Amino acid sequence: VDEILGKNPGLAMQFIHLLASGLHNKEEQLVELAYHSVRKRLATTLLRMAEINQENHFKISRDDLAAMAGMATETVSRTLSDFKDEKLIEKKGSEIQLLDEGKLRKMKN
Repeated sequence: VDEILGKNPGLAMQFIHLLASGLHNKEEQLVELAYHSVRKRLATTLLRMAEINQENHFKISRDDLAAMAGMATETVSRTLSDFKDEKLIEKKGSEIQLLDEGKLRKMKN
């Protein structure tokens, strides 16, 4: 690896940027876990999933969503139900569709 990166400075820079980006994302997740409300954390996680998938709908299990948001599965279920009642999302099985990204973003900020 050292030899390859030494011979390809551009590749080395891309690798450094990739590592820095991953570190920054983890830092944001830790701050969210420590300081943000349940609704805010779940809204942030849903928006992050939409960004990753480049779609406003995606499939994810409640357990995986809970792990990503740093919440109990039951809390995720209750909060998703609240979001559905507020017409922020639509949920069918493991499929979630964001209906009002603007309100979710306001919640995030």
